[in-house]
Amino acid sequence: MKTLRQQASLRLQRQGGLTLIELMIALLLDVMIVMGAMSVMAGNQKAFRLDEALGNLQETMRFSDYLITSEVREAGFGCLDDVSTVVNTLNSSQTLDYSFGTPLQGYDSTTGYPQAVSADVISGTDVFVIRSAEGTEVTLESEMPDSSAVLKTTVLDPAPIASDDIVLVTDCSSAAVFQVTNYTDANGNIVHNTGNGTPGNATKSFNHSFAAGSRVMKVHTSVYYLTEDDSGRRVLYRRTNDSGTVSTVPLLYGLENMQITYGVDTNTVAGVDSYLEASAVTDWNQVSSVRFELLYASQEDNLLDGYPTYTFDGAEVTADDRRLYRRMSFVTALRNRTE
Repeated sequence: MKTLRQQASLRLQRQGGLTLIELMIALLLDVMIVMGAMSVMAGNQKAFRLDEALGNLQETMRFSDYLITSEVREAGFGCLDDVSTVVNTLNSSQTLDYSFGTPLQGYDSTTGYPQAVSADVISGTDVFVIRSAEGTEVTLESEMPDSSAVLKTTVLDPAPIASDDIVLVTDCSSAAVFQVTNYTDANGNIVHNTGNGTPGNATKSFNHSFAAGSRVMKVHTSVYYLTEDDSGRRVLYRRTNDSGTVSTVPLLYGLENMQITYGVDTNTVAGVDSYLEASAVTDWNQVSSVRFELLYASQEDNLLDGYPTYTFDGAEVTADDRRLYRRMSFVTALRNRTE
């Protein structure tokens, strides 16, 4: 009899290769394993892209909330509560850049957009304007007669004010806006004559004698609007006028739409009586808060299997791409109107 070892050896000798059927089954199993691995890899890659896009979108939302809220809260001029007392001595005092008697102002497609940005604004989106103080303030060292062209202020190093700056002087009950025609670092003297600068001063009279301790601060105007860059991506822009120097800078991508309503206080009882579109506001100095409705979209496309549907500005919309969309709404109070 053959031993078990001899029988096993004999079977191995008889095995000369694989049959065609066995080879096909082996290949099929290999293909299934590879396809499974590729499917897992593709799924992981899609999940990673989705998570990354969602993270970027959330970061954009947080940053825009902080940015817009910070700007709106600072509309106005420090301790001055009643901006109706502002005497604007500038030439072109009613234009977009120099209308400092209106710290907050809004525009929409019904009102029409400011001429300075109208060619760039995406139709149907809203625009808002903030006029506020900036930088370090100085104080008057002595009382001044309203007809004086010279203000004596504290000396600081470095000097926070320079010639041609547009500034506001206030004693918290009255205020005047003017352009500095000459500033002397050594003694802090501010001259505000007529006939120089852009836009220049129409008068040197403030119609008010500001006492010692009154504050002097630089002021500027910023316009926020949505536009498109050269590649067609939507971007929030800020146009700033600092003492006659205009600059425009992109702030953030991913904001697709901006709709704004304004909380108006129309009676003697503190608090918002109603929220109105820009076209319905008749007195911007009655606005005490602003409600923003913002629509965001991921920069990456083809993240979803189908075209997403979202609700914005009271309407349900089906997107024409497969990006992520998110809506955010918040209310911001004007600090100088509520304190």
